[in-house]
Formats: sequence, C-alpha cells, structure tokens
Amino acid sequence: MNETDRQLIDRLLDEDLPAGEGAALLERIEGDREAVAYVAKRASLHAGLRQALKRQTLGETALVAATRMAEDSASNIIVMPRPRFRRVIASWATAAGIVFAAIVAGVFFLSQPSTSAAAVVQLALKAQAALLDRCYRVEVRGERHGASPPRQESRLWTRGDRFWNQFQADGKTVAWGRDEGGGVWFALSPKVGARLAAEEVPEQLQTACELRSVQMETLLREILAGYELRRESVSAERDLIHAQPKAGTVNSKYSAVLLEVDSRTHVVQRVELQRAYQGRTIATVTFALIESRLQDNASYTLEGHLDPDGVIVDRATGRGQRGQLIAEFVRLVRVRPPAARVPPQQ
Repeated sequence: MNETDRQLIDRLLDEDLPAGEGAALLERIEGDREAVAYVAKRASLHAGLRQALKRQTLGETALVAATRMAEDSASNIIVMPRPRFRRVIASWATAAGIVFAAIVAGVFFLSQPSTSAAAVVQLALKAQAALLDRCYRVEVRGERHGASPPRQESRLWTRGDRFWNQFQADGKTVAWGRDEGGGVWFALSPKVGARLAAEEVPEQLQTACELRSVQMETLLREILAGYELRRESVSAERDLIHAQPKAGTVNSKYSAVLLEVDSRTHVVQRVELQRAYQGRTIATVTFALIESRLQDNASYTLEGHLDPDGVIVDRATGRGQRGQLIAEFVRLVRVRPPAARVPPQQ
C-alpha cells in the first residue's frame, strides 16, 4: 500500500471521495493485510473524532482503560474473507470508534484552559501527521532600518519534507521547490528550468529554502526541544503559543515564533517566524493556512511547471548556463541581512 492509497482511504472515511473512486479503492486493497489494518485503525479514529465532538469530558481512569482497549483491538486485527470485507470495515468503524471516542474525548479534556503551552504544541504535532498536502499563504517581510520593509507574498504547498512555491518577481511567475532527497529545482519561466542535487545547493539558496518554506512537523519538534513556550488563550476556538529560544541558546534559527492553533482540531492555522542571522532578525515570515487537500504529484516536480518543450538544465548540461540561472534565481529569492547600525559620529 502506497502513500496515495493511505490518503484516499482518509478521504473515503471523511466521505470526501466520489462513490466510484471509493468502490475502486476498496476493490484494489481488498485482501491486502496492511491495507485492511490501516483501514481499521483510521476508521476507528475518524468515527471517534465525530463522536468526541459530542462527548468532551472524560475522567483519567476511563482514558487509560480506553487506551488499553484500543491497543488490544489494534493488535488483534485479521484479514476477513471477501464477502464480509465492507461489513467488517463498517463494524470496526462503529465499535472501535467508541473506544477512540473516549481517547479523543480525553484529548479534548486535556485541551481545556489548564492545558500547558507544550501540550498544545504536542497536540498540534499529532494533528500535523494527517496525510494531506497543505497550502499556505506566505508573506516575507524583510527588516530594514529607516524605511518601510519590503514584502513578498506567495503560495506554498507542502508534503512532508517536499514543497513547491510560486511567486511573482520582475514581472514573471517563478516556480520552485525541493524534492524528497533535498535537491532543489526552479523554473524561471515555462520554457527553462534548472535542477540541483542536494549536495549542489549553494548556501544562499539553502537559506532561502529555510526562510520561504516550512516543514511544520520539524518546526514543532524544534520548538518543543529548544524554546521557552507561553500560551495565550484568546478565544474558545484559538490558542496563541509564543516561543523564544531558551536562555543560553547560541545561533538560534529564529529569534521568536508565534503559533496560532485551532483549539478544536489542533491544526496550526498560522505561524509567524522571526528569522535570525548572527543574532539579528533579518526577516519576519508568516505562513497562513489556506487549505488542506491532495495535490497532483506533478506539481512537486520541475517538469510539472514547464511546457512540453521546456529545457531542463542540470549538471550534465554544463556549468556556465546553469550558473547564470542559479545566480538569477538567488537574486530573486534572497533576503539580504540588514546592515549593521552605525553609531552617529560625535
């Protein structure tokens, strides 16, 4: 079973998959032991989430018992014969859903106002594990002394460690991204693009990747490990988590982080990062969640942003042409560090 099938299963359980596609999916995975086990677990979780919205209180003893029941149920899943396949999925979703409802209700209990900032971030980390592509509106605001800071806006799609981004610069649309191996590609137009392996990415371009993209799971883990956290409950639907590097931290990537988390779903709706360089903030980058859905695989590739006759320049093409393209692209995406303050002369 591949990642696409997992995503389709989640859509099926969310009733977000057309009937024809759902039937085809069930036919394809029927008899696959791994797929059946995954369906059982996810069906239980989806059913539990729906029931937990109605049952938002649970004692600690019941939560522990429910957790053990869920673990026992998951360890005893077997592959059922073909005629009963669909009925088994339905029964798992109903019966085991009650168990998961108790677990999720406990999560809701923990997310009440007494919940610590670290617990909110941990819940957000769990919610981020859903197999969905996420689209963010990105705003990069460079820091500059004595003038209005320049701003750039773009849209960013993420899938695990991969991303692709599109923005306007010098009157043209530029698309770029990072693949699963850490390599970077970019298309300065639909006619020409370049690809770099992970070991070829220059430092300035690597910095631009870190600045203009977000690996949300990695970010949340970094915040839990190396930042002091403070929770601000601004409403029943929203929590703000303020994060600053722990005392004594040297060369922290961010001088400050602000997370806006949905109190009900625990999904990060907005994150504001103050990017630091040599102890100074060079830019503030904001990622605002727009939507979560499956995205075409081709959009995460260079070929997906080029015309059929578009030219791809790589290490086999020759360094001269690719070097020029890289220099042009870095110029477009680079955010320059602010100049150091010069004290006035007496």
